[in-house]
Amino acid sequence: MQLYDVSLYPPATMREINLKYGAPHSWRERLFGPAVGSPGMDWLSGPAEVAEVIEPLGPRIRMNAERRPNGWLLHINGSLRRFYQVGFEPGELQGWNLHDVPGERYQRVEIRTSGQIWQCRLRDSARGEALQAFFQRLSLLSHS
Repeated sequence: MQLYDVSLYPPATMREINLKYGAPHSWRERLFGPAVGSPGMDWLSGPAEVAEVIEPLGPRIRMNAERRPNGWLLHINGSLRRFYQVGFEPGELQGWNLHDVPGERYQRVEIRTSGQIWQCRLRDSARGEALQAFFQRLSLLSHS
């Protein structure tokens, strides 16, 4: 896991991300291939080293994941002020759970990566199947 501050899209950092995890998929692949991005989620909690950086940004921290050829990225939008990407290599995804919580209209998502747990809330519970399909695709990348 590697945390990157991409708030100003620094060219050197973007080049490093693209070299390590692969270039983003083309528009053609995005339109006609399997999903390369997850539905939107809201941050609830995560690893301490990431939490201490992004939690001070405010209560509305948005997230979504992106599959890349050599791994995957977790995009974090901190209240429209700061933007981060967390990069993961194949094999770091250990599992995920998606479940309803009584009294809430959103589903909770738990992502396990290399001994760390990320907890989020799926913004649109109707997108649960799309999120499951995305993580299944990521697990195939992790085992290849």
